[in-house]
Amino acid sequence: ETFSLDRDDRRAEFGRILLAMWEMPKQMVEATARAEQWSYDHAGEADYTDILLVAHWHATLAGNDGLLLPAVPEVPAFARLGLDTNSSELAMRIMAAGGNAVEHVEALLDA
Repeated sequence: ETFSLDRDDRRAEFGRILLAMWEMPKQMVEATARAEQWSYDHAGEADYTDILLVAHWHATLAGNDGLLLPAVPEVPAFARLGLDTNSSELAMRIMAAGGNAVEHVEALLDA
């Protein structure tokens, strides 16, 4: 049997295990474990999980993977970060910035 990270729960669990093995801060390990939990909500200010969820949402949108994403109002992390407006301009700027970062990393890896 081939190991696959296609399922969201496997990907999150694998990421959590790796980060724990690398002794990353607990908040980062927990955020990785919740990276697919779009409805994650909590009291208080934004945390690493909120940032990761919004970044993952935009990366998935930009990747056009055919995955169904929840609407922005359904993801509490957007509101917690003050990004709950339906601004397509903001989404386009985030996707462009993410695309540029990916291209830069790919160029570094190819060098």
